[in-house]
Amino acid sequence: MGDRITVTAEEAKNRLSKFQDKPFRLHQEETIEFASRSDKPFKIIELPTGGGKSLIGMTLAMMNRKTNYLCGTKILQSQLSEDFPEGVTLWGRDNYTCLKNDEFTCNHCTATRFDPCNEECVYKREKSRALESQVRILNYSYYLSEVQYAGKFRNSDLTIIDEADSLESTLIGFISLEFTDSDLFKLGMANGPRRKTTDAKDGVQSWIEFGEVAHAKSKRKAAELKAEVDSWDTIEEEWQLRTMKALERMVHINERCAMFLDNVDKSWILEQQDMVGKFQGKLIFRPLWITPELAEKYLWKHSKSWVLMSAAFLPKPVLAKILGIDEGDMDWVTVPSTFPIENRPINIWPVCDLKYSNMKEEVPKLIKGIRKVLNRHRGQKGLIHCSSYSLAKMIVEGVDDERLITHGNKDRQAVVDHFVGSHGDAVLVSPSLERGINLNDDLARFQIVAKAPFLSLADKVVNKRVHSGRIGQMWYSSSMMLAVLQAAGRGVRHEGDYCECYILDKAVERAYELQPSLWPEWFRDAITWGANELV
Repeated sequence: MGDRITVTAEEAKNRLSKFQDKPFRLHQEETIEFASRSDKPFKIIELPTGGGKSLIGMTLAMMNRKTNYLCGTKILQSQLSEDFPEGVTLWGRDNYTCLKNDEFTCNHCTATRFDPCNEECVYKREKSRALESQVRILNYSYYLSEVQYAGKFRNSDLTIIDEADSLESTLIGFISLEFTDSDLFKLGMANGPRRKTTDAKDGVQSWIEFGEVAHAKSKRKAAELKAEVDSWDTIEEEWQLRTMKALERMVHINERCAMFLDNVDKSWILEQQDMVGKFQGKLIFRPLWITPELAEKYLWKHSKSWVLMSAAFLPKPVLAKILGIDEGDMDWVTVPSTFPIENRPINIWPVCDLKYSNMKEEVPKLIKGIRKVLNRHRGQKGLIHCSSYSLAKMIVEGVDDERLITHGNKDRQAVVDHFVGSHGDAVLVSPSLERGINLNDDLARFQIVAKAPFLSLADKVVNKRVHSGRIGQMWYSSSMMLAVLQAAGRGVRHEGDYCECYILDKAVERAYELQPSLWPEWFRDAITWGANELV
């Protein structure tokens, strides 16, 4: 696996200062040995929440000369930095303050030929430190941009992808070509291509012509803005920052147009997101699936070996499809949970059948069930997972309990921070906390999955995938399963922790009964059934 350093797992772990005197947990060492011995390019490690993925990943990193450790979120990057100081964490330029002007970030360098920077750039210094280190801790988006353009983190011996179940959406977002209405207006292309259809009816020729015009106009606009920025003696004013951001946006559009023209074909789709409230509409060209060619070109060719880790993955043929991987190139291990079953019960107690067509009749049944769960857990904090902001609002208003708090799109982190820091028995209602949050111990003693988290068939991309064949249908049903599994793992974070999970939508029960083998053993073992418990 990669360019190995000849050390054992134990010796590699002992190079991690905060784990030198700590033994491996059950299954960790054998999982490390599995990954280090495999000669397949892709090692897939499915390890339930709390099983110690980070230590497994960092130990493998210490067994190789150069490792990129990729995270889906900055929160996880920060956690890894705290736990593993041996790795060097690097963020994007926007996360570092310019030394010349603390109103600017390093993404908008304020140095000019008349007013040069006399101090070492913080971002450049940290990037150099990361490049020299054995282990670099990066986030997905930054890594994809770096290997595509600057190229400094290419050709690593090993690349570890944590929370890899969310990789596909980031990769598709990177490859896609997106315009806001404002972008089109600034380019003088406000009419855009035909928006009433998802498919390219004329063999993508009209899309290519649109992309070529956008490429030429964005290049010309970027050149004009660059000449203006280069003419300044000093850079201190807010209007100058706005101009630099406009330049950055035009360069980004120009780069994405070039990628689009290199890759677009009849398998791509055109997605229109209409204006909602104050938000402007968007026009997005994107591949329906990540093909092996796209995956190799923009990701897989940049490392000798890969380890993908998550609490749960989509089934092997679906994972291969969405990441452009050949099933034969995967080695897969599923690690059992070490947490006592009695500490993590999964109560499938369906009290409602929430479909778009019958929400009016079924939501009151859901509200009744939630109230009964709240009564069972008086004095305890909890989390209610729902599928949308509109359902969150229905729950908060319908339950009418001062324990319940929720958030919108803009105040999510502030509300989550308030919830985590609060005492008492607050209950957070959220459509977006199935992953990325650790609610250990008294932060959550119960959770409710209010509605089966199916992706919306009103989304043209989702709809087209579902109707593309057997893999598309399997992707749709197993994506819901994966979201439930991730939600169930938010509240039990170590062997002494406990949290009770309630699933109240009959759609989850139906999906489980249709294909129980798709659900991992750790989840199946913890299920209790009680259709009438909350009625």
